[in-house]
Amino acid sequence: MIHSIDLSKYKAILFDLDATLIPFDQKEMSREFFATTHDFEKDKNIPGFAEAFSYAFAQCKLNRGNCLNKDVFDNYFLEKLKVNDLDSLMDDFYTTSFTATKKVLQYRGSEKDLLRTLRKHGKILICATNPVFPMSATVTRMDWAGICPEDFDFVTLHTESTWCKPNAEYYLEILERFNLTPNEVIMIGNDTLDDLGALEAGIKVVLINDFLINRGEIDIETTERISYADFLSSVKRMAENPCK
Repeated sequence: MIHSIDLSKYKAILFDLDATLIPFDQKEMSREFFATTHDFEKDKNIPGFAEAFSYAFAQCKLNRGNCLNKDVFDNYFLEKLKVNDLDSLMDDFYTTSFTATKKVLQYRGSEKDLLRTLRKHGKILICATNPVFPMSATVTRMDWAGICPEDFDFVTLHTESTWCKPNAEYYLEILERFNLTPNEVIMIGNDTLDDLGALEAGIKVVLINDFLINRGEIDIETTERISYADFLSSVKRMAENPCK
């Protein structure tokens, strides 16, 4: 564990969203997430919705740069379940049934000020959430932490990306978009698989330890980890000493 980060030397900060900026246990959230697909299927009387969603969602993560992640999701979803307007259906899901997953939130209330401080001091802020979601899903999730897409310079969505975490190409797409070199960027996440993928792109990674996910039981003895409270203190220190 480390207790501070010198953020002054980075031009851009990539933030994971779920369980990093949005405080909740990822296992609880995932369980509730997929439960809501069954609730939506029942409430809207759309037999097969939950199965088609899970199938398409999983396939989306396997995209290897051949097309947009959204196209992968749409094609595989429609392979299982034919609907007239999939975009509207998904927006309906993410703004209704999906919102029930908010019950797992562990409120902190400091995320908005954290992002505002970083932006005030010239940092490029990128919401590097795994791009398997439409904007409606991302807005809903951000709102739980009192933040919004406008707090960032860019948000990775399934309409923008052709790769997913943990592939290095996902991170390289971001670097190319902003004409950044790896040493100008730091990735702040919580997932030892998805977020440590940035290392393969040459990007420094620090994991927030509060809701750490280590699905593959990866050896993280040498991985830099920090508590959210200490990360917040690092941001405040940078604001107090901007010329360091």
